[in-house]
Amino acid sequence: MLDTLKPEAGNYDSVARDCFKKNKNTCVSWMLLSSYCYYLKDESILSDEVFDKMCKWMLDNYDSLEHEHKHLVTKEMLATGSGHSLKEVDYPNRVRYSAPVLIKQMYFLTGAASN
Repeated sequence: MLDTLKPEAGNYDSVARDCFKKNKNTCVSWMLLSSYCYYLKDESILSDEVFDKMCKWMLDNYDSLEHEHKHLVTKEMLATGSGHSLKEVDYPNRVRYSAPVLIKQMYFLTGAASN
């Protein structure tokens, strides 16, 4: 599955947008993935603009979201646009294992330099 996600312009903005169009609940996965990468791996997989818009949309639609990890993303986090309060152990295994693969793929496919 991860090998079908193709980053463009040094991030996964277009991939995330495509996922949102197909299933709005994927925003929870992208919020967790991008927060993990940003706060724990010092890597941005989404632009600030896309992340901020996603957080605002999630806050506005929080009660209608259905995702097994929604409980990890609070309204307070969305209001501040930050997943900084989550510790590494808080993240689901799928996030912790997928994030390094997405980061590596982003640099390999876009030719971007790692931080």
